[in-house]
Amino acid sequence: MAVGLRAKLYRLPAIYMIIMFQCLLSTTDGLHKFLQRETVDFAQALQFNYAAYDTLREKCTDEMAEDLYKKAKAISKTKHIQDRGVQDANKRRWSSMWWRPLVDQAPISATQNF
Repeated sequence: MAVGLRAKLYRLPAIYMIIMFQCLLSTTDGLHKFLQRETVDFAQALQFNYAAYDTLREKCTDEMAEDLYKKAKAISKTKHIQDRGVQDANKRRWSSMWWRPLVDQAPISATQNF
């Protein structure tokens, strides 16, 4: 079982997803830590939420997706993971449009008026 899991993780798409989620979660980490405090100022919480939301929206670009792809390629090269002929169609599938639904479904969007 561990051999199969390792084989699945030693592929470019898996490396890309790990890097993408690391980028996504590092963006929301500050908001998460702030909301875990015992006392939370609601106005400041909204500001943190808007900042995290806006940052995620800014990262939903094809340039960011390309940067993540380059990082995944560099890691796979460093770790001697063979690229098994990733097609351009797969690369396009990894574009910024993948994260767009995650950001658009944020509980409080920065465009809402309170």
